[in-house]
Amino acid sequence: MSTSSDSSNDDVIDSLLLLVTQLVTSRKQKAKQGGSKPGKQPNRDIGRESGKRRLDQDYFCRVSLAPSVFLTAEFERRFSVTRTIYESIRTRLLQNESFFNELSDCCHVNGASTDQKLCAALRQLSSGATADTLVDYFRLSETTLLKILKHFSKAIVQHFEEYIRRPTHAELLNIEKQYAKLGFPGCIGCVDCSSWEWARCPVGLQGQFIGKEGRPCVRMETVTDDKLWIWHILYGVPGARNDRTKFDQSPLFNDIKTRQWPTVKPNYVVGGMVIDWFYFLADGIYPSFRIFAKPHPNPTNAKSRLYTASHSSARKAVERLYGVLDAQFEILSRPCRLHHLQEMNDVVMCCAILHNMIVKERGYEGTAKFRIPDAELQSLPPTLSNYETSHCTYRQADLWRETVDDLDSVADHNRLLNAQIQNIWNAHGDI
Repeated sequence: MSTSSDSSNDDVIDSLLLLVTQLVTSRKQKAKQGGSKPGKQPNRDIGRESGKRRLDQDYFCRVSLAPSVFLTAEFERRFSVTRTIYESIRTRLLQNESFFNELSDCCHVNGASTDQKLCAALRQLSSGATADTLVDYFRLSETTLLKILKHFSKAIVQHFEEYIRRPTHAELLNIEKQYAKLGFPGCIGCVDCSSWEWARCPVGLQGQFIGKEGRPCVRMETVTDDKLWIWHILYGVPGARNDRTKFDQSPLFNDIKTRQWPTVKPNYVVGGMVIDWFYFLADGIYPSFRIFAKPHPNPTNAKSRLYTASHSSARKAVERLYGVLDAQFEILSRPCRLHHLQEMNDVVMCCAILHNMIVKERGYEGTAKFRIPDAELQSLPPTLSNYETSHCTYRQADLWRETVDDLDSVADHNRLLNAQIQNIWNAHGDI
């Protein structure tokens, strides 16, 4: 009797599993937006053509010959990019992304224009407004506006990747010269972390994404130079991790650990000490590694206080960067309403790329007010020497347990700290 009952139970379980599999498969194959089918409410005409004409009259005048209603400065204030940057984005995306062309359906009804799509995406990034609040101006549905935002962010990351990359040899030397003027020779940037609240974090992930704020958030690691140019950004670290515990997920510091980057080795003197590695300015929460120059933990005398003040003055670039990003792209200062980490990553990378485009166009000179022309860079003496990089495999957590490069040397960190204190005192101690 027990054998027959067990077999019947197995048959029931197999039938239930088959039913669940069929339901999941049918749900995956179903069109995301439903499409035309019996019982579905027909699409409502919300005046897409009127929105298209109004946007053209307000800012572009590509169709009408009358002058635009709003000035170029007003366009920049509302969309966070200049017209020059906008036109360059428009040209490249039209060449590479068919989504941003003005298409027509099977009834020969024109869809949204290129300017409608681009301006709708930029307005969502710059103002942080929900898609529902922009329907009445752009005359596009909420679903279409969200789809445009996702496509635009992904397209910017794919086709403007030259704006987020690691510095070349000459650029490293240029950045190092900037910080040498501030009293920190060998420094190649400021590193810090920020977070973006994730309003729609799945319940199953909230345990690892709830951080010190008490709400789900995602961490963002950023390295910027003195002119606020972002040359490294890492997004996607769970909010439960802080600045100190995220290094196993950082490609930049893993490559430094394995000597895969940078491929140049410096050689300079700081306060009587010969330094043969680059380092970053960081705050006190970062570990005492030799690649991090932190403020003095207990500034009690005049030398340590002067060093701490100089360190804070030079490191303020990365703090200002987060303020600038939040002001330019308010979507980053509000809880994120996207559902997937990859979509959030595309939005963050898109904002960083647009920020670098603005920095490049404005030609901001930074605090050091020092730049080396490319022609002069080629004539400088070779203070950087090439060395062979290792070919270690990329293993995130295990990488930091191996002794590949002694960047986590506390002794070297303390020696660098004392040398920097003496160097800044020699330069500015008599002020």
